[in-house]
Formats: sequence, C-alpha cells, structure tokens
Amino acid sequence: MANVSYTSFINDDGVREKREFVDAGARTLIQAQEQKIAALEEVDEDFRGGPILLNTQQANNTFEGRDIEVLFEAEIANGYANAWEYLADRVDLAKTAGKKAYAGLRERDFMNVPVESNTYPYEIGGFDYDRRCGDPEQGPSIIMVTHMAFPERVKWNNTNDNNGTAAQPFPYLASNVYDYLNNTLLPKFPAEVRAVMKERIALIESRYSASGKLTASNNWAWKPIGRLWLPSEPELFGRNQWGDPYGDAQGSQFPNFRDPSDRIFRTPAGERSGVWSRSVAAGGSVGACHAAACGYADPASAAGTWVGVAPCFLIG
Repeated sequence: MANVSYTSFINDDGVREKREFVDAGARTLIQAQEQKIAALEEVDEDFRGGPILLNTQQANNTFEGRDIEVLFEAEIANGYANAWEYLADRVDLAKTAGKKAYAGLRERDFMNVPVESNTYPYEIGGFDYDRRCGDPEQGPSIIMVTHMAFPERVKWNNTNDNNGTAAQPFPYLASNVYDYLNNTLLPKFPAEVRAVMKERIALIESRYSASGKLTASNNWAWKPIGRLWLPSEPELFGRNQWGDPYGDAQGSQFPNFRDPSDRIFRTPAGERSGVWSRSVAAGGSVGACHAAACGYADPASAAGTWVGVAPCFLIG
C-alpha cells in the first residue's frame, strides 16, 4: 500500500485540522496553509485564556498551567488519534514554522499520564530547548517534566560508586537508575505516549580511570541518555551545587524549577520525596546529586534507598 501523507492547517473556522492528501495539488494547499498559520499565530495565541493575565501569572510564577486536552479539544478532534499525536504534530510544524508552531501553548501547560494505578501530571518544561545544539545538531522538541515522584525508591547505583566502568565510562549510562528508567519504568508508560517520545542527546560527564576510583569527572561527550531521563543538577537548580564542572556545561534551569517551592516533589500518596538527578557529586567517588525532600540540593550515597525519580521526556 502506498505511503499516506498528511498536512495540518487552520481551517475556515479557525481550528487546527489534520487531513490526508493524495493529489499533486496538495503541495500548493500546504504552502498556502503554512502561510496562513504563520499569520494567525503572530496574533498572540488567539487570546486563549487572556494573554495579559497569563503573562502576568508567568512573570510572578503563579501560573499553574492548563489541561492541554481540554484547551485544544476541538483541534485534537480534527484528525488526531489523541492529544499526544497532536503535540507531536506541533513539533513537526516547528521544523518549518519555528516557535510560531507552539502558539497557544505555554510552559506548565500539562497532560496527564496514567502509569499503573497512578496518574502523573506532565508539564511543558520548554520548547526547542536543545534545538541547534549538540552533536549531532538537535531538532525541535517539547520537554515534559513532572513534580510527582514515582513511588518506588531507586538506588542511583547498586553500590556506593559514582564512577563509570571500562565498558561504559559515563556514570549515568552505567548506573542502575538509567537501567531502571529505560527497561523497567518506560514500558509501563502508555503506548501513545511512548510513540511520540524522542531520545535525548545530552552533554554528559565521564568519570573513569583504570588506575583507581576518581573523585572528579575527567571528560564529557554528547551521548543518547534514553527516552526517559533524569534532569541534571543545573536543569534542576540553575547551576552545579554539588556536581562536577564536567557535569553539565550545556544545561540551564527548566522554568518549572525556578523557585525552591518548585523543587518539592510528592509521591501519588502526597508524601514529599527526594528525587535523583543524573549528575554525580564532585569531591568523592560515592555520591550522586539529588533534590532533597525539602527542596534543596544535596549529594547522597549512590546506593541510597530513600530517593525516588521524577523523569523527564522529549516529544519529537
């Protein structure tokens, strides 16, 4: 069967719609609609929810986000299987339209993700955060973050060791928590969410020497870190607090974690929880960095059994 192609556009009722095209003239339609999208989206988000109020809330860090499935219900109903496919289409549009493709969406707008018996609100944490960065150069994406910690307590590593290995010199990629996220937790996410996840490429630290355990990282490189991944300490706190300078020279703080109160994570039962970052601690060979249950930066023993995870993912 021939491949089926689609285009998304704003119809005459002002609603985003997805349509299959099969004829040669469809290309002309696409170009015309892309121009229409760009023109419409220059007008501040159709004034959804009142842009002045929303801008003030974001400036004051009081914006609590909106349910994307409710906000764009009409658009999602026009040709999309679900809201995740709709968001992925926005990212695809960004390849040609740039950030105008995200008009109407804001950081902290959210989607609910059911995993086993719990529901995790995942918020938009950034648009095109890594775009044009990295090696290879990265394309458009939407970062999704959560303030809800998964209930399981997870060792960062199975032993108190924050070094890599001869086979895998990057501590995070060699860690137990990396294995847990990608081989135990990821398969529990709904199929429609996994279908739009994009593996992230990040600049991560290397810490290994055949001569003995290191207390400081000694290199870095751009590496795939999985479809579910932990934020670095700078992505949580804005800078290295306990981490090594090699830990993340690329990262900047996600807006969702701007204030100390933003770094309080709770389990589905409402209990405060510490959560791991992907950064290892400087000045020792046993610690990894985490956001403590009270919201401050802290190193903990890599084999600690009291810390959870609140992983992020990319839509792309």
